[in-house]
Amino acid sequence: MIRRATPLLLCVLCATAGAQGYVDEIKAGRQLFEAGDFEEALTHFARARARAPDDWRGHTWQAFTLIEQARRARDPARRRALLGEAEKVTGVLVRNRILLLQDPLYKFLLGVIYDLRADGAKAFDAFQQAYLAPRAKFARFGEIDLRTNVEHAFAGASVQLAKRLAMRGGRQQFEAAERLLEQAARLLPKDSPDRVSLERQLAVVSENLQRRGKAIQHLRRCIELTKDDPEAVQELTSTIAMFYFADGEIEKGAKVLTELPADSKHPSVIAARAMATYKRAMAAPEGEEMRAALAHHRGAIQKLTVTDRNRLVVPFVELVLKKIGPRDVEKERALLKEAERMAKREIDIRPECPSLYLHLHHIYRLLGKENLAIHYQDLHEQKQEEFRYKDHYDERGRPRCR
Repeated sequence: MIRRATPLLLCVLCATAGAQGYVDEIKAGRQLFEAGDFEEALTHFARARARAPDDWRGHTWQAFTLIEQARRARDPARRRALLGEAEKVTGVLVRNRILLLQDPLYKFLLGVIYDLRADGAKAFDAFQQAYLAPRAKFARFGEIDLRTNVEHAFAGASVQLAKRLAMRGGRQQFEAAERLLEQAARLLPKDSPDRVSLERQLAVVSENLQRRGKAIQHLRRCIELTKDDPEAVQELTSTIAMFYFADGEIEKGAKVLTELPADSKHPSVIAARAMATYKRAMAAPEGEEMRAALAHHRGAIQKLTVTDRNRLVVPFVELVLKKIGPRDVEKERALLKEAERMAKREIDIRPECPSLYLHLHHIYRLLGKENLAIHYQDLHEQKQEEFRYKDHYDERGRPRCR
């Protein structure tokens, strides 16, 4: 004889079946998520949310999936829409009191959304709040290893903020960037792919804080981390040479350049090799070194794209001005006009950079064109004032106007 279940037992059986169905939906959704089938994964996570609306997992995995779709979206409008949906799902966690506003999972999800919206300041703030949450608040999220994810995200946001500070330039900004980078270094695992960016930024900061030996150590670590990428190795090695040149150690820099392929066409290598001739010529402007440097720069400039050309145009003009004094103008008029053409062409591309305006002022003085000399002197002062409020360095830590 089959006994009927009592109403109480029926409730227990329903709850058990519901819980098992919820677990199955999450499991299926996660498998699809890992396989990259995000649309099907969303279907399972939506079912999980319907079965257990008060559990954080369904909402969180749906948000994760929408975020990953946004990360891969090429269309900006679709990316914005997906991030908006992810933010709505994340908001449900707090609105339905599944999480508190201070919960690290909530802050982490918001940080990822802000990061993909390229709002670095908000992303850093959200990740920092998640990182500073009491350890006990991470316990319930162990299955997604939230603590580790928060640490890595906070470290990455710290590197990005440090990069922004370094691009602004100035001792205070570099010191603040260094603190952020040292913090990130403690959080990132040794084998993290973000280590390259971290070490590169530490090199930039160390160089600008006059710690050249330390800067070179960081670049050597970068080279070790990127040894399977010839392009990266060439750029980093040539940067080490440039650091030596900046410190006046020409032969040390030249020795570093011998580590590079003789036929390298990498713009950083071309620029570094030209800088070696520049440094030698500026130290002996009357000799053969000057003629060799000018010829080398002419050839090297032709090999560079418009983006990189400024790195050699400015030194070329400086070489010309170093070579030509008032007594040499008639003999060297063609060289002065060549420098004038180069400088004006570059100003059309980078009108914000002050140095070439000053160089044109000196060229016109030598040519006896006083009105133009005064005009470019005034422009130099104006551009110099404007440049104070612009980024002084690019994302790779190189001076933007050199």
